[in-house]
Amino acid sequence: MAVRSAMHQAGAAALTELLPFPAPAADQRTVVCPCGHPAHYRELRSQPVLTAVGRVEVSRPYYLCSHCHTGPFPADVELDIEKAGVLNRAANSSYRRSGVPSGIRTRVTAVKFYSKV
Repeated sequence: MAVRSAMHQAGAAALTELLPFPAPAADQRTVVCPCGHPAHYRELRSQPVLTAVGRVEVSRPYYLCSHCHTGPFPADVELDIEKAGVLNRAANSSYRRSGVPSGIRTRVTAVKFYSKV
């Protein structure tokens, strides 16, 4: 049981290192809000996310729409965590996987690998 717990902690630490998104470049600081108006970058915000190996912190860009006053997180959509704060399929199957293929080059590809059913 101690080995399993240690492996989960190591997996959660590795995912936390893979998941932080950097602040967007100057030319990427505006996105289209779901209401259709521009939303402007404000800051990086973190959110705890439940994965198959435990909770990890995801740091991602936060945007604010001056029209509807909502704050979209495009990275949440990219990672499929916008509704539940859970890497959805990962909680069901990724704990069975034991290695990362050498072709994984980005955090999103790694997350998609670990979230396959």
